[in-house]
Amino acid sequence: MVELVGDFYRSVTPVDARRLDRGQICWGPVRYLSTQFQTVDLSSNSPHDERLNEYSLTTHEPGDLSLFDHPPVHELRLQSDEVLLVNKAKLRPVVVMSERNQYWQDGGGRLSERGLVCLPMYSFHRNDSQEFRNRIRVQEYPWWLYLPEYRSLREGFARIDRMQTIEELHLQPTLYALTEDSLWFASEWIRYYLTGEIEEVLLEFREEAVRSLQGG
Repeated sequence: MVELVGDFYRSVTPVDARRLDRGQICWGPVRYLSTQFQTVDLSSNSPHDERLNEYSLTTHEPGDLSLFDHPPVHELRLQSDEVLLVNKAKLRPVVVMSERNQYWQDGGGRLSERGLVCLPMYSFHRNDSQEFRNRIRVQEYPWWLYLPEYRSLREGFARIDRMQTIEELHLQPTLYALTEDSLWFASEWIRYYLTGEIEEVLLEFREEAVRSLQGG
């Protein structure tokens, strides 16, 4: 379906890349989803010298939310309803899909984060079947977005079902970005995934592409 878009990517200058506009492609830490919580917990407390405290890594069973109920840990600045989660993550290219936040001074430190909603990019693996690749190319799956190859960017797909907010300080911009048309295309598929609504012409084109793929 990328024929509807034409040029999917564009090159940007280093100055433009640092603005982190919508559509900018960056390298960033993308978290994995896990069925279990792993937390850093206080295992031994020294009341006279916090430097002697000992900590351990604890694995919690799925659905166990009791870990959010504990005495405050002053040394780690943890309130009684806060924990230190251990998340596995991988450095991936991501597409910035939101506007940059402006710091709201009246909100104080609790509203000082500058997070950007990012769409993680995945490349095809050598053992991915041709059928799987073709189905993604025709946008059969609403939760994935096909991405063509471009220079150092490998062919693959973006996972709408893995959109994540990343602190902008952790984003390293590349010299690539989505074109205006491909940004609109990506935004439409995100809207479809989240609301079930999309431009009718896109659905009609997708249905025809899927029928052609199935030999119908």
